[in-house]
Amino acid sequence: MPCDRSHAEQLNARRLDCEDCQASPDSGDIRTLAIGTSGTTETWHIRECPAYTVQQILGEASAQKVS
Repeated sequence: MPCDRSHAEQLNARRLDCEDCQASPDSGDIRTLAIGTSGTTETWHIRECPAYTVQQILGEASAQKVS
């Protein structure tokens, strides 16, 4: 039987508000998930958010080191 929700939506994630753009599920375009030892955190961003831009740059730099 198909599920109508994605795996990410089924997670019991703790939501953090972005200090830069203050996006919420209703106003944000992008949802990021971080999985750590203390659980899963969810943060929403708008596309122009500086914190999201930095996160993308650091993620790409980290991926280049691995390959």
